[in-house]
Amino acid sequence: CAEKALSIDPNSSQAKINLANTLISGGDPSRAVSLYRQAIESSPQHRQTCIGLLGYAQLLSGDAATAVTTLRQAIELNPGSPQQHEHLGVALIAVGHHAQALVQFNSAFSTTPSDALRLHIATALEEMGDTVRALEQLKSQEPQAADATLMRARRAAILHRRGDNDAAENLIAPLLDAQTPNADTLLTFARICHRSKRCEHALSLLDDAIESSAQTAEQRSALLFARGRLHDRQGDYADAFSSWQQAHEYDSMPYDADAYIHYVDHLITESEQLETQPLAHTQSSNIKMIFIVGMPRSGSSLIEQILASHPSVRAAGEARGIFDCVDALQQQYGEGAYPRCLNDLSASDIGALQALYFARIDSSDSSITHITDKMPHNFQHLALVHRLFPDAAIIHCARNPLDTCLSCYAQHFSGYHGYTRTLESLGNHYRQYERLISFYRDQMELPMMELWYEDLVNNLEPLARELVKHCGLQWHDACLSYYQNPSSVRTASYDQVTQPVYSDSVERWRHYAPYLSGLRSALDIPE
Repeated sequence: CAEKALSIDPNSSQAKINLANTLISGGDPSRAVSLYRQAIESSPQHRQTCIGLLGYAQLLSGDAATAVTTLRQAIELNPGSPQQHEHLGVALIAVGHHAQALVQFNSAFSTTPSDALRLHIATALEEMGDTVRALEQLKSQEPQAADATLMRARRAAILHRRGDNDAAENLIAPLLDAQTPNADTLLTFARICHRSKRCEHALSLLDDAIESSAQTAEQRSALLFARGRLHDRQGDYADAFSSWQQAHEYDSMPYDADAYIHYVDHLITESEQLETQPLAHTQSSNIKMIFIVGMPRSGSSLIEQILASHPSVRAAGEARGIFDCVDALQQQYGEGAYPRCLNDLSASDIGALQALYFARIDSSDSSITHITDKMPHNFQHLALVHRLFPDAAIIHCARNPLDTCLSCYAQHFSGYHGYTRTLESLGNHYRQYERLISFYRDQMELPMMELWYEDLVNNLEPLARELVKHCGLQWHDACLSYYQNPSSVRTASYDQVTQPVYSDSVERWRHYAPYLSGLRSALDIPE
């Protein structure tokens, strides 16, 4: 086997490449990255063969930003490789450069057209807000194509996001006749039924699918979350809560509450040592950033949509650029030195960090003067945000803590949200978020606008005008028609922010009061 071959000849570059290829197939791309690098360094003649594989391994291991750089180098060496253009497109999507990704997908499609590439092209177009062209791409030229079912389900999902529920349901209905409908198809159908308030058929299909042995643990969890949401829509709150409890039994993301408390202690203690005035420097972009922070499910998507409806604003969604900068600083100065190390940054250091941040942001549209970043957990790093972008507008989204935590508990998150597994861990996490926000606002006196979701729902126009002014923009009436914004919302809140504002989510916790004693205790809110 490849592992044994390398043990026999540990200096063999070819043995390293063979093992790396095996690891890619076996689901261990991180180790493959190391082996490809070793092969390239020890035998430069393997560079042309390996650099594309290295970029793909970096992409699979979650390092999309580095993969972009590596795959660009691979294409310079082998510009005719459609696979490398495809992989670069996927990496560019991951870092938020959707227009550039579209160029790469089209390049690959021009030489090797496939339904898989049609799906990629549709994804790029949808992310760019061009849902009309995305829908056209998803109309497969081959009715029997292997990806035809997925394409049809994706078309239905886009139509649903555009508000065309009837067309979406007509598209997806034939797919429901399969003996075991695809989990993604069922999830799209459940969202359609939730919007139309016709839940019984979807609930029946979800119940059958959840019991099916064909589902993976991740799929079963997603289906249970969807079932809970439909029960909630019907007012069957006990069944909704039971579904969410069952869904969380499949959670595998770890969360150490004590470690997070220690981390927040460290952030506060180290930030107290920071100089009060940011270093004067020249920003590497003329774009003014708008950071929307707070707990997830606290109204950040609504605020983003209001702002993104302004013709001078583009929404970058939940960009990971600030976290890239944190990782870079911890690698350079040591994990324990952050954030105090911000005192040691020169103007050139800050310029390099800004460039690293904008590597994940598509700022190529010359008509755009402001970009929103609504990564909620940027609240942890507001000292860094202010140091890098002292002129940025910071919007803190707040919401009733019981509603916030319940909404997080009921949401099927992807990624790093292990704290949502129990209501108690959610309450503890929320308390640490409160500590950090209070520190940045009251002790560091960072300039930020605080917007409560409940106030925004009840006083939309005056607060929307204040929000736009805070961001340094002239008022535009489109901001009040945010639900008509053709760009596609790609977060869990899209169903809410593609409709006119409504108050159904205010004090939603009251429906679940019998189940919230542990959450109340963690939040120190008396019964």
